[in-house]
Parts: sequence; C-alpha cells; structure tokens
Amino acid sequence: MNRVIVQFAPEPEVYFWRGLSAGGDWLDPPSRGNIDALCVHLQAAGAEIWLLLPGDRVVCGTMAFSAKEKRHLGRLVPFQFEESVAADVDNMHFALAEPGDESVAVAYVERAWFSDCLQAFESRGVELHYCVPEPLVLAPTEAGWTLCYGEQVSVRYADNLGFAIEAALLTPALEGLLEHVEQPERLRLLADDRDALDTLQALVPADLEVEIETEVVDLWDSHNIRRNIDAAADSGGAGLSKRPINLRQGEFARRLPFEKWWLEWRNVAAVAGAAVVIYAGLNIGGYQALKGENLTLRQEIEAAYRTAVPRGRISDPEQQLRTKVRSLQGGNSSGSATLMISAVAPFIAGSSELTLQGMNYADQRGELRLSLEAKTFNAIEKLRVSLEQQGLQAELLSSNRQGEMLQARMRVKRKT
Repeated sequence: MNRVIVQFAPEPEVYFWRGLSAGGDWLDPPSRGNIDALCVHLQAAGAEIWLLLPGDRVVCGTMAFSAKEKRHLGRLVPFQFEESVAADVDNMHFALAEPGDESVAVAYVERAWFSDCLQAFESRGVELHYCVPEPLVLAPTEAGWTLCYGEQVSVRYADNLGFAIEAALLTPALEGLLEHVEQPERLRLLADDRDALDTLQALVPADLEVEIETEVVDLWDSHNIRRNIDAAADSGGAGLSKRPINLRQGEFARRLPFEKWWLEWRNVAAVAGAAVVIYAGLNIGGYQALKGENLTLRQEIEAAYRTAVPRGRISDPEQQLRTKVRSLQGGNSSGSATLMISAVAPFIAGSSELTLQGMNYADQRGELRLSLEAKTFNAIEKLRVSLEQQGLQAELLSSNRQGEMLQARMRVKRKT
C-alpha cells in the first residue's frame, strides 16, 4: 500500500509531506503547506499516513520487567516513569514497543498536545495510521549511533531509542547519554550540506573516540527516512530495524470507522429495516388470524366432547375422548393370553417331571414367560421341543439346580 510521510515544519501549523510507493520509491517531490492543503492531498491519495512527531516532543526510554509483570506492562509504565518525568504522569500518554524478554522500549508525550495533533486531522476527515517519533526512523548504524542535522539534531542510539535537541545543547546531551549507555563503536553523521556536517562533527564530544562516518544526504533520501519507514512497515524487512513505536495506542488507538461505514451502508440499512418491518407486520397479522381459528376449533372440540360426556371437568377434551373410546373398545390381551396358555398347559400337565412355578404374559410383545421346576433337564428340553412342534417359538432363558430339583425360565411366543 502507498504511504504519505508527513513532517512538522518549523512554522506553526505548517507541514512537509511526500508520497512513498509500496515498492519504496518516492511518488512526487516534497510538498509544503498548511493543514487544510495537506488534508486535501491526503484524502485524494487514499494512502497509509505516517506522521513523524518532533523528537523534542517525545521522550524515549526503556523499562525492565519480570516475567509475571509482562501482561500488565500498560498499567505499570506510568508508575515506573513517575520519578523521571518532569510533569505529572497523568498528563502524559505512554506507548510501548514490542516487549523483549526482560525489557521494553517506551515513548511518552504530553497528552493534550498529542490529542490536538490528532484532532487537527480527524476534524478534517483524515485518520492517521502511524504516529512515530522522528528520530526512530533514522537509518540505523551497525553497533553505532546515527545523528542527523536539520532544524534540530536528531539522534538515534538504539532500536526505538532516540531524541532531538537544539544543536547548541548536543554536546552536553551526548555526554550525559554516555553516562547511561555503552559507548558506540561508530558514529554516522548526516546533513544536507558539507558545512552542516562540519558543524555537526564539531559538536561531537572530544573524548568520544570512535570511528566517524559522514554523509551529505537529502533528508528525504532512501539512506534514512524512506528506507527505514519501508522496512518498519514490512516488520523489519532487510534486517534494517524493528518497527518504530506507534503512539496510536490505548486511548489514542485507531477506532473502527463506524461513521464512514454508516454513510456507505445507510441506504441498504433503510431498505433492510423496511423489509423487516413489513415481514414482522405480515407475520403478526397471520399469527392473530391463526390464533382466532385455533380458538374456534377448540370451542368446537369442547362442544363435541360435551355431547358425549355432559358432565365432568374438561382439561384436554381431545385426549379425554380418546381415552373414553379405548376404555369402551377393550383390549385383546386377555384373548391372546388364553390362547397361548391353552397351547402350553397340556404339555406341562401331561408331564410328571414338570411343575409350573409361575407365569407372566406380556401383551405388547405377545410372549408368555414360564417359571418351571423339573427333576431332570431332559424334561425341560422335551417341553421346549414339543412347543416348537406346535408352531411356537420356545427359548430357554436360564436354568440352575437347587438341590435335587432344576429351576428353569422359558419364554414362549408365536413364530413370526
């Protein structure tokens, strides 16, 4: 996706901007203008917008943490920086880089100033995708620091660590920095002309004995801003750098564009709403009509029930009437049981070795269960064979000996 890089100009409410293609090439020469001209360009470009925040407005630092504190970093940061921040931490906005194992880079800015910056764009219908400290997009120097001379001197001394300061204060600032971080192996000095480079080199502390590289560059050139932003947008492409801290976090995180979506979809929503109302109205009307028909039908059923049963309580007339009819019709279990018993009884009565202990008839299954006592197993088997020959299905369910007698259970039913 194409990007537009925006920088603050020295004059109030004036900006520089330049388009950058998805392939990393500048799309146009740098432009300069007020917020209105910039926003007209941004709306027409339809690109991802990067606002580079002045390095003297944003403070960068690091915070150590333990493993159990990692999930609570957002809440811990203000308390960790409370002693080092000159202002009230409640008036500062804190943003975090991707945490490491034991430390995380932090950037903080005055909340009111940052809110005004965002509001200036959002009030004109422009949303900023990234707001990053300008020193953090300087091209990194391997095992060293990068210093760039512009309206101020921007210093990048590690991933997501840097600052900007007036040239006159650079020397004591670097001396103070060396008291807290290791001395670099080399310095890379950048400026847009040789005189500025000489001035910058003269501001390097005399006791800082390191290899110094100097280069005259266009400050929009690929050696710094363009290449570093492109690498950051691709999550560290070409191994140049980590993604710089984006201050659009927490309360200033980008919001879903509900208003824009509503403007695009409100006509569709209106049609869909009308369809729902019509559909609901038709269904309610149909429900009321069916409800009336059901009431009439229930009244007719109760009237029919009363013609057959003049007195008594009515709860479910249809089911009550079905029960009455079944009770009057009777069942066939008695006849089926009689037929089954009449077929089995002669064989039991005709055997001197068999005694009937009990029987049970299951009408739904159409089977007769016998409990028998016999002197020998042959008597049980003889009964089973005799019943099979009569066209019945006889199955011995169990048998066990109790002293001299054999206890057995048999199931008899008609063959299917």
